Amino acid sequence: PPTVVPNIGWRFIGWDTDPQNKYDQDTTHTAQYEAEGDVIPGGEEKPEGYVTVTFAPGEHGTLEGTTSYHVNPEKQVALTAPTVKANTGYEFASWDAELTGTFTEDTTITATYNEIGDVIPGGEEKPEGYVTVTFAPGEHGTLEGTTSYHVNPEKEVTLIAPTVKANTGWTHTGWDTDLTGKFTEGQVITATYNEVGNVIPGDEDKPAGYVTVTFEAGEHGTLEGTTSYHVNPEKEVTLIAPTVKANTGWTHAGWDTELTGTFAQNTTITATYEENDNEKYEPETEPVVKDKGETPSEDEITGAVTVPNYPEDKEKPKVTIDDPTQIPDGNTPGEYEVDVTVEYPDGSKDKTKVTVTIKDEDQSEKPHIYQPIEGDDKITGTGKPGAKIVVKDEDDNIIGETTVGEDGKWEVKVPEDKPLKKGDKIIAEQTEEGKKPNKAEAIVKGKDTTGGDNNHGGLPFIPGADASEDGNGKDDNHGGLPFIPGADASEDDNGKDDNKPGEKEEDNRTDAEKNPAVAPEKTEVVDTNNLTDKEKAEVAEKVAKANPEASKIIVDEKGNVTLVYPDGSKNYLPASKTVVEKSKGGIKIPARDDKKDYPRRDSKGNKLAGKNVKTGIGSVSGLIGLVGAAAAGLFASKKKEDEDEDK
Repeated sequence: PPTVVPNIGWRFIGWDTDPQNKYDQDTTHTAQYEAEGDVIPGGEEKPEGYVTVTFAPGEHGTLEGTTSYHVNPEKQVALTAPTVKANTGYEFASWDAELTGTFTEDTTITATYNEIGDVIPGGEEKPEGYVTVTFAPGEHGTLEGTTSYHVNPEKEVTLIAPTVKANTGWTHTGWDTDLTGKFTEGQVITATYNEVGNVIPGDEDKPAGYVTVTFEAGEHGTLEGTTSYHVNPEKEVTLIAPTVKANTGWTHAGWDTELTGTFAQNTTITATYEENDNEKYEPETEPVVKDKGETPSEDEITGAVTVPNYPEDKEKPKVTIDDPTQIPDGNTPGEYEVDVTVEYPDGSKDKTKVTVTIKDEDQSEKPHIYQPIEGDDKITGTGKPGAKIVVKDEDDNIIGETTVGEDGKWEVKVPEDKPLKKGDKIIAEQTEEGKKPNKAEAIVKGKDTTGGDNNHGGLPFIPGADASEDGNGKDDNHGGLPFIPGADASEDDNGKDDNKPGEKEEDNRTDAEKNPAVAPEKTEVVDTNNLTDKEKAEVAEKVAKANPEASKIIVDEKGNVTLVYPDGSKNYLPASKTVVEKSKGGIKIPARDDKKDYPRRDSKGNKLAGKNVKTGIGSVSGLIGLVGAAAAGLFASKKKEDEDEDK
């Protein structure tokens, strides 16, 4: 029989009748076929005309199952792909060819993959072949964040640990396993801790649950050292305070909060201060006068120093002589200054000078000159009755001569061709009979350009002071018109003559100088040495009412008042002007008069040069401003009265 070539998709299975070797009649044999499947597993015989489709695993996985097929190239078929097992770190994505279609030639279909991360959060699906690593909080804390990961065990990875919140009193130190490496299934990484101290310096990490205690310097100093701590709020602790460096004029007194205790919340502890005694008190001196041949003792000199209004119940200040060689031997008449130091119990110090006078029996007394004013037609003053007075200018030209009257007054007319000018120096020389001359000086004051009486140059008359001064600024003979210590007859505080005629000076005064302290209505108190808080409040209220410009009122236990102004300058009121003891038997007993010579201060609280006149009111400048034009009239009237009496 002939060879049968079946069509694609069919398989020849034989003839309908068996072929014979010998035929006696016409015979037809018909080939018989059986349909082939369109897809034949590759392990079977490949039908004639079929093509082979092969599945390949690609680079990142393997295949399981039938990986090839013989396919009818004339038919559209749908192939069943083998199972893909992706390598660790990859996931099967798809095949690079469609599995349904007509394959007309041998074809290879290859698996494709996606690379996945080596670390997958534990809340996501676990990739094939990955292991799970879990973080544990341990005994002394809790965890926040991702606490488990699916990890590629074939790769070295670095895990991101969750946040550890350590229990109070403990600090998280790390983990019991390195977070970088290869990990195995079921591995647990546990947090580790150290028990911490109850007080941790503020520049270190703050342990969980701790509070912060901060030290502040306050208004009058600075801090050095550790200024904050993290503190266990459940334990009583003792804090080590930083070193306090008090500003000049102040002493560190302590802290406004106890350093030992339980601090349940964030706390600020502020340094407290006390003003140094040398800022609160001003020593005064009396001259030591000895006859020629007498040597003053150290006790006489130190005894000449007093501190007005210093509390009697406090340890007394110590007075020492800086240089004993300054003490005169008494053999040479004249005035000598001996430097002394006043040391207060708080360690602060004041420096001052004690004037020692060795009298010369042959020396005339020093005369006194009434304040000369520009344009005056005469120069007047006081002296020793019967003594000769010669008045000269700074070039030693004689202006005039006269004799001191029985009333102790003298006057010399000013030549019309040589009128007094502002800034001229006037020298008055007094000679008593049989004695050596002595002299005093004064500077001519310019006319007042502020609308006051030009006969006084704007300088108030203050009884007890004098226009001429000796080397100490003191009126040793206690006569004549006023000399204000520190306020020269012609110069400002800088020694410059700034009062140009017709020109108004710039007002550079402090708030305290512009607003002299005004004494209030006195408050009745039970004990003038120990006011109650209620009594202090009443005093403060009255003082504030009388002095609305003050921004702060401070009342001490004895009724002395400090007025603080917006620029930081201060005025003062003594207790004698603010309180009175309640009636006893119908008689009111005033408070002890606080006659302290309070130092003038600038806006920073620093003492200014020169002493204040004992008025009981803050500053000399403030006093001058207070009396104003009224004082001008008083000065002029007093001068005219003296001159009239000389006529």
